[in-house]
This record gives sequence, structure tokens and C-alpha cells, in this order.
Amino acid sequence: MPVIIATLILANTILWHTIFLHQHIAPFVSFLDIGQGNSVLIANNASALLYDAGPSGLQTTQKISERLPFYRKTIDLIFLSHPDTDHYQGAFEVLKRYHVQALLVSPYTSQESGWVQLLQKAKQQGTAIIIVDARDTIATPSENILVLSPPPHAQTTLKTDNERSLVLSIAQKELSATTTFLLTGDIGAKTEKILTEAYTLKSDYLLVPHHGSKYSSSEIFLQSVAPRKAIVQVGKNKYGHPHQDTLLRLKKFSIPLWRTDINGTLKVE
Repeated sequence: MPVIIATLILANTILWHTIFLHQHIAPFVSFLDIGQGNSVLIANNASALLYDAGPSGLQTTQKISERLPFYRKTIDLIFLSHPDTDHYQGAFEVLKRYHVQALLVSPYTSQESGWVQLLQKAKQQGTAIIIVDARDTIATPSENILVLSPPPHAQTTLKTDNERSLVLSIAQKELSATTTFLLTGDIGAKTEKILTEAYTLKSDYLLVPHHGSKYSSSEIFLQSVAPRKAIVQVGKNKYGHPHQDTLLRLKKFSIPLWRTDINGTLKVE
């Protein structure tokens, strides 16, 4: 009897191992519905990347676990756009639940206590802290990632953490056709102007800057990006996001809008 049981256990182990190895995960990019904050999950058969981690780790990790197989316990890269809690606070819980290989942050770090604690926790767990800024590139088998901002000397030219957000242009090569995403953190019109003068910004999907703030999504910026769809990651808030002026500008350029507070998570695949 023990031999039979051992044989069955071994057979089941081999079966599950085979299933895991051959389970295909179609590539996708998900703009997660995590309330008033940003978090974008980019995943495929081999890797998982996160842009911002939202305000609540429990909410973010729940959304991640719903979209990744239960045996996937690694997040390869987390890009944290800037040290506002609605963008980084959730990373504490992500670090608890997943093995995170690296956090990528801008050179313009904050001394805000929660941000400092997060970086310390990441280091203690063996997560690399990688500093990136404009013109840096990160290549994976599935994505080409170009850091567009913050530019050199942003400490003097851009006065706020919001304006110094990490802005990424991502070309996802495994979707039905190469699809481009512009992820913008909380930048405002000043950084938008710098970007329009420095880059060709045309992208298929735009993460609307600063949750649709009145002071972002300028006309020249929206014209330059000309997205097929704009996404506002937003929840109940006291700031009036997304602002009516921003909604009108999007409408003026006939840009379809997806709001996570109304439409839920957007999955592009």
C-alpha cells in the first residue's frame, strides 16, 4: 500500500508539474481598478511587470492574483513613478506576497518616511533598487521600455515630485500587433510640454496623467499622443478627478475614455 500511495503522489506531482510548465499565459496589459491610485500589470508567459502599486496593497495583490496563475510568485520589475502614497503604498504588500526582483525609481528620491521605509524593506528582502531616468531603456523578450522622463537636471527644472514622475513608453511585442502604451504618473502640463518637444509620443493607449487633473492632459499633449484609448485610473476622491475640463479636452479630440471607477479594470490582450 505505501508503494502504491507513493507512486500516486509521484504521478500527481509529475502531472501538475507538466501542467504548470505547459500552461500558456496570453500576454496582456491590465489597468487595474484599485480605487484612487495607479497600478498597471504587464504580464505574459515568462514575466510580470508592475507600474505603480496603488494605495492599498491588499486590493492590488488581489487584482494581481486574479490575473496571474496561483503558482506565479515573482514580479520581475516594479516601476514606481513617484513617492505619492496612491502610487507606492501598495508595494509593501506586493513585496510580502511576491518575490520582486527589482524596484525601478527615479534619481529624485524623497525623504518621506513611508517611501524611505519601502526602499529599506525592499533592500532587506534582496530586491534590487535601480535608478532610471530619461533615455534609459529596458528590454525584455516581450517589451521594449523607454524611460521618457524625468530628464537630467529635473531637480532644478521640475519643482514637484508629480512633475518628476517616471514616464514610460512601452512597446508590447506579443499582442496581436505591436501595441504601445504611454504611462505618465502624475505629470502636469510643464512636463507634458517637455515631452512633446523631445519625443514622438504617438501611442495606442494613454494612462491619463494625474488621474485626469485639470492641470494635466493639455491640448498639445493629447494631440501628440493621439491615443486609440485613454484610461483614467480613479476612485472616490476629494480632488475632483477627473476634472470636467480634462474630460472636455479628451472629447474635443474624439479620444475614447475608459474610467476604472465606472468601467472597472481594462485588460488589453
